[in-house]
Amino acid sequence: MTFFDIFLYTGIAGLILTGILFFIVKPKGLIEILVNLVKNWLGSIFIFSGFVKAIDPVGTGIKIGEYFEVLHLKFLEPYSLEFSIFMIVLEIVLGIALIIGWQRFFTTAISYLMMIFFTFLTGFTYVTAYCPSMLFYVLCGVVLAIITVTAFLQDKKMRIYGLVATIVTAILVFAFCKLSGNCLLCAFDEANMKVTSCGCFGDFIKLKPLQSFKKDLIIIVMMIFLLFNYKSIKDIFENTKLKLVSTILVVLVGIATLLFCLNNYKWNEPWADFRPYKIGTNIIEDRKMKKPPVIDYIFKYINKTTGKTKDIGMKELSSAGLTEVDSFMSREEKVIDPGIPAKIMDFAIYDKAGGTEVTDDILMDPAYTFLIVSYDINKANKQAYTSKINPLAIEANKNACNTIVLSSNATDKDLKDMKTEAYLYWSDDVMLKTMGRGNPVILLLKDGVILNKWHWNQLPTFDAIKKAHMK
Repeated sequence: MTFFDIFLYTGIAGLILTGILFFIVKPKGLIEILVNLVKNWLGSIFIFSGFVKAIDPVGTGIKIGEYFEVLHLKFLEPYSLEFSIFMIVLEIVLGIALIIGWQRFFTTAISYLMMIFFTFLTGFTYVTAYCPSMLFYVLCGVVLAIITVTAFLQDKKMRIYGLVATIVTAILVFAFCKLSGNCLLCAFDEANMKVTSCGCFGDFIKLKPLQSFKKDLIIIVMMIFLLFNYKSIKDIFENTKLKLVSTILVVLVGIATLLFCLNNYKWNEPWADFRPYKIGTNIIEDRKMKKPPVIDYIFKYINKTTGKTKDIGMKELSSAGLTEVDSFMSREEKVIDPGIPAKIMDFAIYDKAGGTEVTDDILMDPAYTFLIVSYDINKANKQAYTSKINPLAIEANKNACNTIVLSSNATDKDLKDMKTEAYLYWSDDVMLKTMGRGNPVILLLKDGVILNKWHWNQLPTFDAIKKAHMK
């Protein structure tokens, strides 16, 4: 699914909602009809975007942590998950509020600012490929300050002045950075971007920063239209005896979204799994490259007599008729076909003692294997080990099953203190966080295939697992 598909399907949803609510709000004139269509369209986008992130709030938190690092706000990284949940709840609540017309000015202003924030993140991440200077950050801050003030101007004429001031300032900043060379300090190189996907739709749809930036700009234009015409938005319960229904509905949606987020990491694994390690995955097969990339090398030569340059591909190099007046300048890689990379590229398990990789030994073992994944043993729920995992490990060992603890920092002493009968191996913490959101999370493997996965809160007894999965 592309961002075009997202606009298409949410647009259809917005159109249907507009038709359903037409006889309730009774819009008068073309502008009011367009306002209703746009608000319902944007509301559908916000709800969809928030919902797919709410399925895996930890994943969104990890992405926000990456943004904090890029923005040099490392002191906020410990609060990435809380910020993730807040933004998810806000996005879904605003989506509902737009559709039902609750607190029209407040909702449109906050929605506009939220989109400015998202657009800044995706645009800034893209610009990091140009090595921006501190001056660039300051100038962007000036533009954002003007945008923020404009969002809360209720007078239409003043909002126009604010919008014009924003556009003029942005153009001046762009011109200054383009002409002075003091803002963007290097040539564009995607490798400079520390955040390679925006996280706008979680792991469900991965968009590159530039794609997401374009998407956000389109939404910003729609939001500006709403902000200038917010008085045409009507509360669908405004002319009824149930005037408080809108407020009650918004509050209930906020509470339900919060509980849904908590259920998807604190009490259970995500409701749906869009990650590489979902149930049914064959890790052995998914570690294999599906199709190798095709790369050509372009050689640049300059004629010392005429000063003209020419680019020659690898295949044409022998027949290019180069002479002694042609001087080699540089060589560049040209990707003809990016190929199809392996779905899983980071799965690796190491012996804690010598650092020897034992990945294939574990995946190829014919016995059933329980992987107890604790990306950080210091943050793991110790009660989960004592009350659930230890009894499982004892029964698993009796039935000739492997029980392995995978961690990025655990020691034998940690397992001994928790009286856990399992082998200890090490893996990268990023990989372990991707495998499961609980700490610990338990995976059952056979011949490299993930048969099931459990948050420690939902871990069944060994007998129940044996009955369901072991033949």
